[in-house]
Amino acid sequence: VNTTTLALDYLLSGKIKTNATITAGGRIEVWAIASWDGTTYPDQITGSDSVRSMTNTNIKNVICRLVASLAVDATGTYHFAGVSTASIFGGTVPPKFVVWVTHSTHATNALDATAANHQIRVQPVYENVAA
Repeated sequence: VNTTTLALDYLLSGKIKTNATITAGGRIEVWAIASWDGTTYPDQITGSDSVRSMTNTNIKNVICRLVASLAVDATGTYHFAGVSTASIFGGTVPPKFVVWVTHSTHATNALDATAANHQIRVQPVYENVAA
């Protein structure tokens, strides 16, 4: 939520861990989705922490902005860092946005089940003026 923080930008970084059944192949994708009006999100997105699916790939391609695409080569932890939300949203930060993680790995339970093994960090960026 950037309605009271009023940050100029947010840097996104994180880590996502796969489970022990993963072999090479597939991708983990991290997406950002802006609310339409500071309250309502498009399609199946609610703005709360929950499992969501898009109605179809075409809708995903229109409403989501790619933050990171991570090639999966085996069981492990995959990191991304320093991605500017202002840059992916056309130069400004929307009033509200969410981060959504998807995967196309070849295992049913591809991501590690322990929540602490995953982290998305949203770091605000402010303008500092020296006196």
